[in-house]
Amino acid sequence: MSEPEDGGTLDQTALITWHQGRHDDAPEYKTVNGAFGGPDPYGEVVVAHFFLEHHSIPIASTLKINAEDPSGPLSEQVDKRSEGRRDIQAMLTMSPEAAVRIGQWLEAHGKRILDSRQKGED
Repeated sequence: MSEPEDGGTLDQTALITWHQGRHDDAPEYKTVNGAFGGPDPYGEVVVAHFFLEHHSIPIASTLKINAEDPSGPLSEQVDKRSEGRRDIQAMLTMSPEAAVRIGQWLEAHGKRILDSRQKGED
């Protein structure tokens, strides 16, 4: 066991490494809607890449409008880059024990919100 700065004890099996470009004291919030990953090649840690999947920003949009009634386009042509993209927002590496605990924590809180929504719909 090692000693964290606050004087408590830190279980080494619960360590998580957060990889991101900048490091400062302010929290950086990310929106994600998917993840992929798995065990590292040595089977020692779990690697999770969290991504945001979204449509690409078009290269250009061309609107054809009626000069006498410009309230709405007659037609629209969009030149897309691609159908969609996945931008990696964060990569986490963690022990298998931490992955299981975090997965259980996420599942419990997700179920609680879904149950609450369902009760509100009844």
